[in-house]
Amino acid sequence: MFNQLIFLITLAFSLSLPASGLANTQDEVYFVEKMDINNRYKNTAENLSKNAQKTNVEHKSEAINHTTVKPLNEQAPKIQPIPIMNDTCSSVDCSTTFLRMSVNSTSGKSTDTQHVQFDMNQPYIDYSQGKKTIETLGIQDFVGQLTHQNTLSIKLPVGQSIREQKSGTYYRWFDSVYIDIEDETTHVYHSNNDDLCLISTISEKSLFDFDSWLSEQTDTPEAVIYRENNGAIYYNTQGQLTAFYYTYSQEAKRYTFAETSIPDHNDMADIAKKYAVLRTLSPENTGTLFNISAAEIEPTQFKQRYGSLYNIQNLEQRLRQEITKSLQLTHLLVQNNTYSQFSYSHFPLSEMSYATIKVSKGDINAAQQVIIDRLSTEYNHDRYKLIYRSQDALVIEDKAYYNNYHSYYFIYDSGLTYQIKFDPGYDDSSLYAHIDFIHSLRLLSPIQANPYSSQFIADHLYRYYRVEPVQGTPDNLQHYKIFTANGDISGIIDATGKMIIPAKYRQVRPTRSGYLVTNQMNQQGFISYQGEQLLDDIYEKISDYKNGLLFVAHRSQGLVYKGLYDSYQQRLVYPIEYIDIQPVTQGADTLTLRKIIPTSIERDNQNRITGYNSLSGLGDIRGKILQPCVYEWLSYDKRFNAILVKKKNDDKFGTIKLDGTISTSVKHDSYQQSRNNNEIYFMKTNAMIR
Repeated sequence: MFNQLIFLITLAFSLSLPASGLANTQDEVYFVEKMDINNRYKNTAENLSKNAQKTNVEHKSEAINHTTVKPLNEQAPKIQPIPIMNDTCSSVDCSTTFLRMSVNSTSGKSTDTQHVQFDMNQPYIDYSQGKKTIETLGIQDFVGQLTHQNTLSIKLPVGQSIREQKSGTYYRWFDSVYIDIEDETTHVYHSNNDDLCLISTISEKSLFDFDSWLSEQTDTPEAVIYRENNGAIYYNTQGQLTAFYYTYSQEAKRYTFAETSIPDHNDMADIAKKYAVLRTLSPENTGTLFNISAAEIEPTQFKQRYGSLYNIQNLEQRLRQEITKSLQLTHLLVQNNTYSQFSYSHFPLSEMSYATIKVSKGDINAAQQVIIDRLSTEYNHDRYKLIYRSQDALVIEDKAYYNNYHSYYFIYDSGLTYQIKFDPGYDDSSLYAHIDFIHSLRLLSPIQANPYSSQFIADHLYRYYRVEPVQGTPDNLQHYKIFTANGDISGIIDATGKMIIPAKYRQVRPTRSGYLVTNQMNQQGFISYQGEQLLDDIYEKISDYKNGLLFVAHRSQGLVYKGLYDSYQQRLVYPIEYIDIQPVTQGADTLTLRKIIPTSIERDNQNRITGYNSLSGLGDIRGKILQPCVYEWLSYDKRFNAILVKKKNDDKFGTIKLDGTISTSVKHDSYQQSRNNNEIYFMKTNAMIR
């Protein structure tokens, strides 16, 4: 069973009256006749009671026709609830009936009474008070920026932008004007904080009657608390405080409707500010615009006047990270012929905004002049206009697009200039966005991140087509491969800019002990990691083996001769006189050595060798001859970890261990493998040896 109460609530506008007496005006007094007080509406009832206690009046529940109203010097007495029996109220829909009584402030006598009923689910709205507040506040001009879309222009507060809705659904009626986003002549825009909606559509002017449409948006004419020819502030049928404005272009036959609402039905200041924005759809209401002079004030003043800047701590942290990345040699030394010379890093500041860092050598003035000169070319001079230049920034207007700007901020650091270009994206390339970014950067602490000497900068910046870190060098080395001439010529520098290998080779390849280099004539040489030329660029081929050992090959008289070079000891282990040198098996310390038999050489009429016979032997990687070159052939068999050999002079067969010792004497006339290939049979004429 519901507990039903009656509240005698006196609401009087006397908070501002002096204690000695009331002004000679009429105050309104409300009596709650009937209210359902269950749990759902308990808070509402308590709030009504509190509001009544706040009024500086005393009430008496005598006869209505002689109720008195008197001022109080101290707090008002508590409201006493009076129960009513045999009346109920739905738990879903509950209405409250007030007896509205006008009371003369001087006599305290009631002059008029009227019953007023409203839904307890909706807050009570005093339309007349809202109208008075709006009149007092007025519709004030504000500093903003004109924002143009393809069908409209509106001044927005600094920091705000609008974007067109490209997908989804949107449809509604404005009187007889039907809005459907799928109509190609209709455009719907929303502000970046989604509290403003703009609709532009082609229509006949006669299809929209503002008076008729406005009457349908409210429950009573009193709900319209501010009205102009093309706009209004009103409470809609849901009790929301709403602002609306429209324009019509006779030439384009296009309506533009703008609408916004706020959740707080008492925030007149907020709705007045929003209406001031909507009415700038009409050019005569444009008022004061944000301009470039805002770049001249101090950053702290800018923040106080126009609102918060970027998060300085996050901006500085991100900027330092990107500058460090830009100073890596893989960025810093690379030339870019399509846009001056710079190292760049592109990174996001927010969902829509980006910044691009470009590093140039020289001072800020030189970096600025490069940009200005580029803009003044015959192709660009009619499009771009320099509207602001200071010792740390440039702002350029792009006249090809309305309200579109380019801004640059500059930081000097020991011979380098960091050029930071702000790109807020198409949706918010407003002047405010650029000035906001410049002032944010001005609040950063000094950045000193350049580790390079002035000589390094002069010698290497923007000199190379490509720069790559060298992989496979010893851990304590930081070497970079540099490429010039479209990547065809390469060399090596270290992290300090020291030239290890001049950029003149077709190929530079790291080994365990240095670099194999190939010159323009395809001749190879070898250079240590310290830059010492150990082998001149005269060799047919150089191959890295292991432990700093290199197989080297040199052409002479039409033949390629090979040797073995120790790059650590910088000596030839085997002279370059062998027709072939190679390990008997991969990674082995034992090598096959093959030499030409001098008496077998055949030559042509130009003394070039055209034919020869050769013999093989064995040696180790330290240069020790294990077996002389007397064998017609040698063949390593991994099943037996031995080398099968055939001696040239007497055609005898045998086996040799990898250390060069004889395991099967080389005295046998022939050999044969078993059927399962796990044994070899050596044979003499009258015997067989397994």
